[in-house]
Amino acid sequence: MQPAMLKDRTTGLLISGFLLALAVIVGAAAYQSWQIGRGPTSVLWGIPQQTPFGEQDRIFGTVPEFSFVERSGRLVGLSDLRGKVWIANFFYSQCTETCPIQNVNMAMLQGELAGKADVRLVSISVDPEHDTPAFLVDYARRYNADPERWLFLTGAKDEIERLAIEGFRLGVVERPFEEEHIHPDGTVHAHKTAAGERVMHSSRFVLVDRKGGIRGYFRGDDAESLRRIVPAAKKLLAESQA
Repeated sequence: MQPAMLKDRTTGLLISGFLLALAVIVGAAAYQSWQIGRGPTSVLWGIPQQTPFGEQDRIFGTVPEFSFVERSGRLVGLSDLRGKVWIANFFYSQCTETCPIQNVNMAMLQGELAGKADVRLVSISVDPEHDTPAFLVDYARRYNADPERWLFLTGAKDEIERLAIEGFRLGVVERPFEEEHIHPDGTVHAHKTAAGERVMHSSRFVLVDRKGGIRGYFRGDDAESLRRIVPAAKKLLAESQA
């Protein structure tokens, strides 16, 4: 092979290698940005993977106004939760990965916080086309959900996604993937719905104070993380409403 041809080939290989490495770096950054809370902090918003007890003095953001339909048929918005300490999560009924675990753990929290009148649990479906209020009535019964203390909300899909992404800083998206896209750490999962789509959403529980301030993120499928949420909620209950 002529020296000039060898030089051109070597240069081409170096350029190809550089472009491949650049694509891997960019792809990894985008992937990490999508995986809300996979590492110690989120690339997009700096939220923690989980909030240790004792760090609830920090406010990570404020929940924006919203209005969704509760399984009872009544409208529930942020104003209905003011003055309450509440724990929110996103789920959908056809989910077979973390959603059942999340709701079992929500039921556990309902029991552990049973004596706290100012605590609410708020589960919001990311599959409103299937999870109608009438369906959620039966679904909530599976977990013995107290209709006054554990709310199941549904509404317009775009508004739910806006609240999850812009309000709670959590990921949720629905699109027709061809391959499985399930992450091993339990942070974000892909599931197949009856319509054939896959819904990716965060499994975080979000602790919100009486004024709508986001005070903590906890893994909804992790027992160690959930052990921190009860004392954290009780700490917020002791805060002044002024």
